[in-house]
Amino acid sequence: MTFKQLFSKFKGFNSRKSISAFGIMLLAGILIELISLAQYNYAHRLVEEELDYHAESEMTLKAVLVKSMLKSHEDMVRNYLWPVQRQLKKPDAIPGIIKRVVSSNDDVMTCFTAFTPGYYPDRERLFEPVAIRLGDSIFTKQIASAQHDYTQRQYYNEAVMNGHPNWSDPYLDADGCGKVVTTFAMPLTDENGETVAALGIDLSTKGIIDTLNTRHNFPSTFFLLLTEDGQLISQPDSSHTQESDVAAVVKMINDSTYERESSSSGRSKIITFKDKEMGTGYAYHAFIKGHPHWQVVMVCYDNEVYGKLKKMRRYMLLLMLGAFSLLGFIMYRLNQNMKRLYQTRLNKERTDGELNVAKKIQSEMLPSNDINRPDVDVKGKQITALEVGGDLYDYFIRDEKLYFCIGDVSGKGVPSSLVMAVVHSQFRTIAQHESNPIRIMSGINEMACEGNETNMFVTFFIGVLDLPTGRLRYCNAGHDAPLIIDKSVSLLPVDANLPLGLFNDIMFTLQEYRLPQEATLLFYTDGLPRLPIQSIVSSAWSVSSKPLKTASHKARPHRVS
Repeated sequence: MTFKQLFSKFKGFNSRKSISAFGIMLLAGILIELISLAQYNYAHRLVEEELDYHAESEMTLKAVLVKSMLKSHEDMVRNYLWPVQRQLKKPDAIPGIIKRVVSSNDDVMTCFTAFTPGYYPDRERLFEPVAIRLGDSIFTKQIASAQHDYTQRQYYNEAVMNGHPNWSDPYLDADGCGKVVTTFAMPLTDENGETVAALGIDLSTKGIIDTLNTRHNFPSTFFLLLTEDGQLISQPDSSHTQESDVAAVVKMINDSTYERESSSSGRSKIITFKDKEMGTGYAYHAFIKGHPHWQVVMVCYDNEVYGKLKKMRRYMLLLMLGAFSLLGFIMYRLNQNMKRLYQTRLNKERTDGELNVAKKIQSEMLPSNDINRPDVDVKGKQITALEVGGDLYDYFIRDEKLYFCIGDVSGKGVPSSLVMAVVHSQFRTIAQHESNPIRIMSGINEMACEGNETNMFVTFFIGVLDLPTGRLRYCNAGHDAPLIIDKSVSLLPVDANLPLGLFNDIMFTLQEYRLPQEATLLFYTDGLPRLPIQSIVSSAWSVSSKPLKTASHKARPHRVS
């Protein structure tokens, strides 16, 4: 309802009452909006604090995973110190040992032993045997030369000169595997305890990249790993984020002029930035404790972090506007009480007319003609407690088989009639091309379970009667057992099973029965047993009893009521 329409309805009010009512509505709307705004701001602060906690937890987890990965490779190098030390007097045996190091881990691209210059008098002054992974093969060679002077490398000097195991910052290994690697080196001593070489590995950064980006809090969140001085070590693949976004984040972190905020715990820094596509973003970054002293960065965006909260805010605003409109409508309706009563009467008459139409439509859905053939009689009748109901039955003949069903939907009235219509349609649809009662029942049950939020269920019975032989194959779903009326009255043996619509994995059972000639099957819903059982049997017998004819192809062996 627009404001103009609302105002036109208020014109009939006394002007003083109109102004008073409108003032009350306006005041109520303002109060509701203030309460909603206060709730939103409070929730926003809670989400912000929760984001800090989750961001730091995620960065801590990533740091632990990276450190654990590096530690495992450090231990692997330490395990090979002793074998290499034993073969120091046999330099030709060393390539075989370092080759085993590379072959034991797919992330290790190179393993090397860089000896102090002139350690072996009969070899080159710079002697560095290496094992290099190239594709699926591993090669060994001596790569030291004037162009590749390992003594100028930081990892060599830290390990040999200072005796410190160390990780290098990532770099492109042009002389070795040709990939971006980070090097770990540690001192190798001889039997006298003197440092004679640096034993180390070149680790591909791909494993680090995979470790950082295995899981994300939000779809657009990504993680970066930077060196201590801000050089990029790893980033997600291009399918997850654009390289320009990564470069922009790295630039901001390395630019000291960007404003930074401390997280609620103070363990990380936050840079707030704007993105053309994603809007406001947040870059959390913190240093990994210990060595290497790298930086972990997590980037997330406002529209994902606060998206659900903003969506809830919009819903609350819409609800408030709806409530405000409803309040105005109620006030107007109270002033027009007589008109409302009159309109209610008209609506009731229209509803009664619609229900009568619905009752007619429902009755027309059921079989209109009884089957009266030489080999079978079928008769059906429905009497509803209300205008429309949930009882149904159907039957038809296909390929000399009588397909029939009877069911009762839980409840009464319009909801039951709607379910009845759908179940009836499904039976017709499935039974037109399926003769197995279990498959027909299972198909209807799948439909009945789908979207059944009201938990309505249907008791149902399906039968397929082979007319030439009298073989009845049937499946029951919680329906009352039918009566067999022959020379005596008995119940057809049926397995109860669960009704339709409760669970979509019900295992229905298939049963068979040989129907005698001139026998009558009487099916009914739960309304009929309220009558005296003698009356039911007497009525059924009087309708179906006929003199027994001789057993021939044209004899009438079966009846279903």
